[in-house]
Amino acid sequence: IVVRRDPLPGFDDGWVDHAPVGSFRPNRFGLFDMHGNLWELCADRWGSYELPVREGDGLRLVPEGGSREVINRSSCFAYDERFARCALRNASEPSYRYKSLGVRPARPLADG
Repeated sequence: IVVRRDPLPGFDDGWVDHAPVGSFRPNRFGLFDMHGNLWELCADRWGSYELPVREGDGLRLVPEGGSREVINRSSCFAYDERFARCALRNASEPSYRYKSLGVRPARPLADG
């Protein structure tokens, strides 16, 4: 992993660490700050994509005695642009806290 110490050419957003929510234009879906701001803490436990998913919320069914680690997605300001993608995932202990890790509030889509 390459840790970024100085802004990459063309990527200095003017913030030392993470930028405040809504600092930049939304993407075409109307979503803000999707890549490269903070690692996004997810409820999913670390496990293979081959594991079955739970009915209702889609969380992976990690076997008894499996990993306690949870998934972090999308990378953060401390890494270079190669890591700023939604498919990237990392694992950490549920109690891990750091300035590069955050949450993304979500709500269900309306029926219809």
